[in-house]
Amino acid sequence: DNTGDSIFCVRGSNPNFQLSAGNASEYRMQFSPNGMGNFKTFSTTARHGPSIYEFIFNDSTDLLEVFIDGSSLGTTSYTASPNQATTLVVFANRGRNVFPDGFVAEMINTTTAMVPSEREKIEGYLAHKWGLSGNLPASHAYKGIFPTFSRVVLNSVGTNSATVSPSLLDFGGATPSLEVYYGTADKG
Repeated sequence: DNTGDSIFCVRGSNPNFQLSAGNASEYRMQFSPNGMGNFKTFSTTARHGPSIYEFIFNDSTDLLEVFIDGSSLGTTSYTASPNQATTLVVFANRGRNVFPDGFVAEMINTTTAMVPSEREKIEGYLAHKWGLSGNLPASHAYKGIFPTFSRVVLNSVGTNSATVSPSLLDFGGATPSLEVYYGTADKG
C-alpha cells in the first residue's frame, strides 16, 4: 500500500539503500540507494507472494543482480558499498515508518557473492524446503532434486583405523578441514 514498502534495507549513514516496492499496489523490486548509484526498478509487473528473492551485491564488479525463483531480472551498477556503520532492517524502509503486509520466512546473508553453482544449490535447497520448487525455471539444476550438502560418510571401521569420505561445500571461506577423534579420550 506504499511505494516505500521494503523487504529489507540498510539504513544509517550514506551510502545506504532499500529494496522497495516502487509501486503503491504491487511489489516491483526497486533498488532505492542513497549515495550508491541510481534507482532501478527490476520488474514492470507485480512480484509478490511466496518466492525466493535474491539480491546479490558483487563487489568485484560493482553490480547488483536481482533474481526471483532462480531467474535473473537484471543488473544495475552501484558506485559504493553500503557504509559499514549501517544497520540491516528486515521488512521496513530506511525510515522504519513504512511496513509491508506479509512476512519473510527466511533470510540468508553471505559475505561474498556466490558463484552460480553455489547460488543454484541454495536456491534448490530453499525451493524444496518451502515448497517452491515448481517456481524454479525448467532448466534449474535443482528443480527436480533436493541438493546435497556437506557430510561425512563412514566407509569402513577396523580395530585401530577407519576410512571416511568427506563431501564439503565451500562458500568461499577458509580451507575446509576434517578432524578425527579416536580412542578413549579426545585425540587419543
